[in-house]
This record gives sequence, structure tokens and C-alpha cells, in this order.
Amino acid sequence: MDKALTTFQDMISRGIQPDSHIISALMTGYSHSLRPDETLQLLTEMTKKYKVPCDENHIGITVDALSRAGRLEEAENLATFSGHGDNPVILMTLLGGCRLHQDRIRGQRIFDRLEQVDPARAPSYILLANIQGKLGYWEDQKKLLQDMQDKKISKIPGQSWIIVNNKKEVFRVNEKDHPAMPEIEEFRKKVVRRLLDNGYVPDVSWVTKEMTEDEKMEDLCKHSERSALLYGLMKTPAQSKLTIFQNLRVCGDCHAFASLLSKLYQKDICLRDSKTWHIFKDGNCNC
Repeated sequence: MDKALTTFQDMISRGIQPDSHIISALMTGYSHSLRPDETLQLLTEMTKKYKVPCDENHIGITVDALSRAGRLEEAENLATFSGHGDNPVILMTLLGGCRLHQDRIRGQRIFDRLEQVDPARAPSYILLANIQGKLGYWEDQKKLLQDMQDKKISKIPGQSWIIVNNKKEVFRVNEKDHPAMPEIEEFRKKVVRRLLDNGYVPDVSWVTKEMTEDEKMEDLCKHSERSALLYGLMKTPAQSKLTIFQNLRVCGDCHAFASLLSKLYQKDICLRDSKTWHIFKDGNCNC
């Protein structure tokens, strides 16, 4: 982020005016660095100082910055008073913030608004169900998921893929059919043991089903991105980079798993989920 900011300031000092894309990139950097005040400042300055019109994308990034930082009331107010309070993408950003910070009441309110402006959106049901499950509202979660089923709203199954030896290898959540799964399962035990010895603590809060702790730990191992990651680690040369694609957002525990793995195995890992690139190197991620 510091390098991006230095480049931006150097550009301004040379008399180069930023455009909407550059402002968006800088705001996104602030957001991912948990610097919401700088994001807000840039939002207020962009029109007067840089002559760049503010649009819903800039509002959405600022809502994301505030949501990540736990300033959900400010985020919701910004969306409402900017005139974008019914934008489905911005509402989903708010709902994601509610999931992150376990704000069930606000999450229900955002979900209800989404149902009015963009009904039958499966991810909104899943996010609210995750909030309910994480906080132990199992009956509410069961009713919500039953409502989802009654309306024939289908959750998109998670899947990840990796290219190894010029062949695309696809893994789905709870994968059983891939011929390498027995080998992956054995390898997984060795990898997890090494990670546990080096500080890895499985974050079972990402499993929002009514299960025992041991069942939750096992459920984490069935995520598609983890199978693709372990397959790539087994089947590629030690110093080669892994590039994995995923159709959904990476879960927080798989993110921590990949981060520590990149350090212990000295493996650069590029993971593209449904929203952004995660570049893992020596235990750190660019996000």
C-alpha cells in the first residue's frame, strides 16, 4: 500500500491527473489495508481536488472499507444517504460486513432490503444463515434454509481448479470422485500435522452448521480450494508457483491455511476467488 501511495503522489507531483480507475484502485488499497479514514478522505476529495466524478463504485468501495473496519452504522448510512441504499452489490457488501462482525440484527435488516430489490439471491441467504449459525441461532437458520429450499433457490456449489502438466484438474466441495483424492487425503494429514506444529489453529467459526468441533474441523478439510492446493503442492516442482481459481469467496480458514503453507513450503500461491486475487508469499497475502 505504501508503494502504491508513493506512486500516486509522484504522479500528482508530475501534474498527471488521476482518473476514476486510479482513484478506485487507491481506495481499494486503503480498504484492504483497514484504513477507512483515508478511504473516506479520498471520497470527499476526489471531485473537488481531482475533478473525478463520484459514482456507485466509489461509494461501494468506501462502504467496504467501513464494513471491514467494523464501522457498520457509518457504512449503512453512507449507502443510504448517497442514494445507493438499494444497490444490490452495495447491500451484499454490507451483509458481508455483518457476517464478519456478527451483527445479526443489522444483517437481517440488510437481507430484508435485498429481498425487496433483488429477491432469490442465493448468496444473501447463505450470508445470513452463516451469521445465524455462527451465533447459535439454529432454529432461525433452519427456517431460513427451508424458505430457500421452498423458493427453489439453489446455492452455487463450490469448486476450484488448477492447471498441472497442461491439464485442468477440478475439485468440488466434499470431493470424492477425483482419482487423486485418496493420495490427497494421506498428504493432507502430513501437511496439517506440520502446520499445527507451526502455529496453525483451525478457525471452525467458518463452519456455521450445527456440528461438534471435531466435525467442523473435518468439514474445513473438504473445501474445494484446499483439495486443489494440496494437489498442486504434491504434483508440481518445489520452486514452482501454484495458481488456483475458485468460483466462490475463499473462506477465512483456507486463507490462513494457504498463508502458512506458503511460508513452510516456500511456495508462492496465487488464488483467484470470485472477488479478488490473493497472492501468498512467505506467509503473507497481498489482500
